[in-house]
Amino acid sequence: MVKPGRTGEQSTTPKEFAETTPVQVGTDLTAWLINAVTRNTEVLGRVQGTLDSLQAQVQRIEEKVDAIKADVKGHGNWIHTMKYVLTGLGVLLTWLVAFVVGPWLRAKFFSGS
Repeated sequence: MVKPGRTGEQSTTPKEFAETTPVQVGTDLTAWLINAVTRNTEVLGRVQGTLDSLQAQVQRIEEKVDAIKADVKGHGNWIHTMKYVLTGLGVLLTWLVAFVVGPWLRAKFFSGS
C-alpha cells in the first residue's frame, strides 16, 4: 500500500465504500451452526416421541402381564383344590376296594362252599 502523501502514485484505499455489505467470502459458520442445532432439535424430538411410544407400549404390556399373573394364580388355586379333591376320592376308592369290595368278592367266590 502506498502512503497517501507521495505524488505520482495512487492510493489503494477507496475514497468511498459500497452502501451494502459485500458478499461474504469463505465459510459462514453461523448459518451452519443454526442449521445443525435445528436438525439436532428435530432429531431429539423424534427420539423423544419414539421413547414416549415405547414407554406407553411397555406400560400396556406390564398391565397385560399383571392380568395374566392374576389369572395364573387363580388357576393355580383351582388346580390345587382339584388335586386335594382327587386325592380324597382316591383314598375313598382305595378304602372301598380294600374293606368293602374285597371282602364281598372273597365271600362270594372264595367262600368255602
